[in-house]
Amino acid sequence: MHDGLQQAIRDHAEWHRRIVRTLVCRLEVDPRTCARTRSAPALRALASRPGAAGVEGTATVRSGRVRHRRLHESAAEVLVELTDHASVSAATFDRFVEHSVRLRVDLDSLRTTW
Repeated sequence: MHDGLQQAIRDHAEWHRRIVRTLVCRLEVDPRTCARTRSAPALRALASRPGAAGVEGTATVRSGRVRHRRLHESAAEVLVELTDHASVSAATFDRFVEHSVRLRVDLDSLRTTW
C-alpha cells in the first residue's frame, strides 16, 4: 500500500505541475490535465482497509478524499476561467493552491502513518 501511496503522490505532483505550467505559460487547456490522477483510487484503497492505520489514519484518508475532490473542482474552475477570460483571478488561484497544499499535507501524513 505504501508504494501505491507514493505513486499517487508522484502522479498528483505531476498533475499539479501541468496545471501550474498551463496557467503561468498561458497554454491551451489540455483536457487530459483535467483528468483525475491515480491518487483517488489509492485513497479509496486505503479507506477500504478499516483500522489499518488506526482511527486517525482513517479520518485522514477520508479527509484526503474530500480534499482531492475539492482540488479537482477548483482546478476545473481555474482552467475554465483561463479559457473564458485568458486570465485567472487571484481569488480563484488562491483557492486552488489552498486545496493543493491541504491535500499534500494529508498525503504526507498518510505516508508517515503507513
